[in-house]
Amino acid sequence: RSRPQRPVEAFSGVTVAADWPERSAPKSGSAFYLPLIWSALVLDRREDAAEEGDGRRRCPALDQLASLGDAKHFHGGSARRATAADLWAAQAFWQQVFSGWSDWVRRLRASMDQFPGGRDAVVAAFVQRLSVTACAVVYGDLRVLGALPHISNARRNADQDSMLELDFDVRIELEASIATLFLPGGVPCVTGAGAPFQVNAGSLGASSSAPPQTGGSSGPRGGGA
Repeated sequence: RSRPQRPVEAFSGVTVAADWPERSAPKSGSAFYLPLIWSALVLDRREDAAEEGDGRRRCPALDQLASLGDAKHFHGGSARRATAADLWAAQAFWQQVFSGWSDWVRRLRASMDQFPGGRDAVVAAFVQRLSVTACAVVYGDLRVLGALPHISNARRNADQDSMLELDFDVRIELEASIATLFLPGGVPCVTGAGAPFQVNAGSLGASSSAPPQTGGSSGPRGGGA
């Protein structure tokens, strides 16, 4: 089902989910930043990555998604590491939370490609350090589609900020949309964090060359700070 929307002031045509169940914004925006950053980094890189000498396709962003962080980082091993297929499936969730989501992913990806050395250089510069624990792909729910390596945004290594600010207009729209999400006066919602979301489990085993099918329903709440 489609979620009711409310407008974001100062950005004509940009809306956010009006039925967001929480009214207190998290101290960190990483629960929103990281799914966007990882989507921009990897979602179009599964088929066009360069072939390695042994025939294995290699992409630095996908390599980091698959290897960055140990079991402790993934909530002591209780959170499953997300895959590119999980990120594909999560796009349906985020597109209903933020009307600008797909456009932000496209624009942020383009800015990464324009970085000196391209997206692989972005990975080398900003996707090497971790902080706290892994972040849920779907807001507040570690079980639905797993968790993402929590790229550092510490004062000394503000890597998330560095990537978001490659397109400052995207950053501003994202921040305004997040602020609107937590404004009072939205449509009442009785579901868990982030609203209902369900994935066709069989689709996650499908070929990585196509986005899995998605649907709607909920799961237990988890991390993502």
